[in-house]
Amino acid sequence: MISITSAELNYLIFRYLNESGFTHSAFALGYEAGINKTTIDGNLVPPGALVTFVQKGIQYLELEANLSNDDLDTDEDFQFLHPLDLITKDVDELRKIIKEKKENSQKDKSKGKEKEIIENGREHDRGLAMEKDKELAREKENEKQQREKEKERDRERTDKEKEKAKGKEKEKPFEDVSDVNHNGDEINGRLEENGTDGGPEPMDVCTSLVSLPCEIPNSDVTVLQGHTSEVFACAWNPAGSLLASGSGDSTARIWNIDGPSSSSMENGPFNVVLRHFKGRTNEKSKDVTTLDWNAEGTLLATGSYDGQARIWSRDGELISTLNKHKGPIFSLKWNKKGDFLLSGSVDKTAIVWDVKTGEWKQQFEFHTAPALDVDWRNNVSFATCSTDSMIYVCKVGENRPIKSFSGHQGEVNAIKWDPTGSLLASCSDDSTAKEIYTVRWSPTGPGTNNPNQQLVLASASFDSTIKLWDVEVGRLLHSLNGHRDPVYSVAFSPNGEYLASGSLDKCMHIWSVKEARIVKTFTGNGGIFEVCWNKEGDKIAACFANNVVCVLDFRILSLKTFPRIRLPLRARSQPPPLLRIFNQASDLSSSVTPLNVSPSSPSPSPVASQLVDVSMESSVIEVVNSPENVPPQMPLSPSQVSPHGLVPNLHKGPVLRIRPLAGLSPKEARTQADALQKQLSDEVAKYREELRVPKG
Repeated sequence: MISITSAELNYLIFRYLNESGFTHSAFALGYEAGINKTTIDGNLVPPGALVTFVQKGIQYLELEANLSNDDLDTDEDFQFLHPLDLITKDVDELRKIIKEKKENSQKDKSKGKEKEIIENGREHDRGLAMEKDKELAREKENEKQQREKEKERDRERTDKEKEKAKGKEKEKPFEDVSDVNHNGDEINGRLEENGTDGGPEPMDVCTSLVSLPCEIPNSDVTVLQGHTSEVFACAWNPAGSLLASGSGDSTARIWNIDGPSSSSMENGPFNVVLRHFKGRTNEKSKDVTTLDWNAEGTLLATGSYDGQARIWSRDGELISTLNKHKGPIFSLKWNKKGDFLLSGSVDKTAIVWDVKTGEWKQQFEFHTAPALDVDWRNNVSFATCSTDSMIYVCKVGENRPIKSFSGHQGEVNAIKWDPTGSLLASCSDDSTAKEIYTVRWSPTGPGTNNPNQQLVLASASFDSTIKLWDVEVGRLLHSLNGHRDPVYSVAFSPNGEYLASGSLDKCMHIWSVKEARIVKTFTGNGGIFEVCWNKEGDKIAACFANNVVCVLDFRILSLKTFPRIRLPLRARSQPPPLLRIFNQASDLSSSVTPLNVSPSSPSPSPVASQLVDVSMESSVIEVVNSPENVPPQMPLSPSQVSPHGLVPNLHKGPVLRIRPLAGLSPKEARTQADALQKQLSDEVAKYREELRVPKG
């Protein structure tokens, strides 16, 4: 009898954990089981060996349950069993289920023979034939009822078993894939299966309603004019205020966006034209299709329809022309170190260029159809995707891919590594939840500047929706339904709190990721091909099909929507100040709510150094630079304020009181209100001067 030792089983489990990406669990098992001391040759164990053995075991169990001592031939009446039964029941229970199925099958066969006899012996007499027909109809009806009862019993039994196992089983919506090449470079990927044939349960869906957006007026938008054809791409310089744009007019431009954006800027911002043709006339074959800044912001790479990549200085000087592709370039990416440039082309190849020498270092010819996108995993390894439905992970210096993925059924439009380089997202035309047209990872989670926030994957589709995914559990967090036409581009703000989206419906929406609602929206005069945030997160650029680039200053937009005025609190012995909450975008003379704000609990020290923030965002009063026992933020709503002006203590620490002025004559109240109004006006004027906000 063939048997397997505990050491061999431990090794198979260890391999399975490693192959599935459970590296920490594999390390713990390897340490406790002494895997490093085993004499098993890992090269002789094929990938997925444990899964293969388990599948074979289930098949053997099904075969064993169909066999009995007096029945050695199972070909004729072999009964297939439900996978859940095979896992949860022993052989005797399985044989009972098979016995019931065989008995029912025999009954069906007997009834079929009776039917045949009745039909063969049917009298030619019409009257007798009619009686026989009626009898046959009754037989068919009884058979139908019997089959329905049998199906109902099977459904009830299956449902009961599922209910028992419901609390014990966990959903596994991802198939984890891990591979280690001979250089020890580990690749962890997760393929998300969304089909119904043998795949996991569909993802949980949590849809969101769209709130009424706040339209951005044209006066708050800077329109960059100069291109004479559609603007396909744009990218902010990571180290300055420069914005690059690429157009179908065979040019790229570098715009100097210094200071707040406003359509009132005279003559528009300074820009440098990067011409991709030698003559005076535009050449359509040299459309600029993609561009990318290096990490230091000193060099700009552009790819065009003529198959050439070009490297420019930030001043617009052509540094080098990279010429080896034989078809249009659709994707260009710098590695983080800045010594290599990666390009993907319609000629089915990807090329790594040595920027220092201006020569190609290695050409990768693995795809059988045009390469649509490329993305670096680290400084030496990267991924490519193509219309051949394949994704390859390659490494500089290696002649073969170190990993390949073939889960898509249609052409793969885009790929993107997560911030840690351990997860690869891809989107395809196969309309699966592997996404549709483009994907973006949020700059949150491990390996980012926002490590304590949740990692989110955003996908944009031609069905006009945007979806936010929790990749750890495979759950759809939000479906953002605000566009009316295909969505071509999405981009997260640097802090991960906002998401900008651009669509062919001419609208750019800015969404709150947390609340899944539109906080700002702008409508242009053409479809939007790309949106992007600058490094500081205070400006957003969008390139349009009507030959323009629009820049929105998100800092000013936030200021006008959520004004915050900081005023010092007087010492406790002095009368508390009167604060007026107002919208800074409206007339300063029309205050909304007069409030008297002061801490209610005694403090050993005066509170003259405290500052109060008054915000219209959600009626929030904040105390900053305050003692630790004072709540940093107190959200207020009319239902939370008692008739006596007491605000419930929603946080640890003293409450804040809002009460009307008392003990003042009308003249004194007016004098104090006028003085405070002047103070507010001075503060706003100073605040505007600091931010260089246009008046009005």
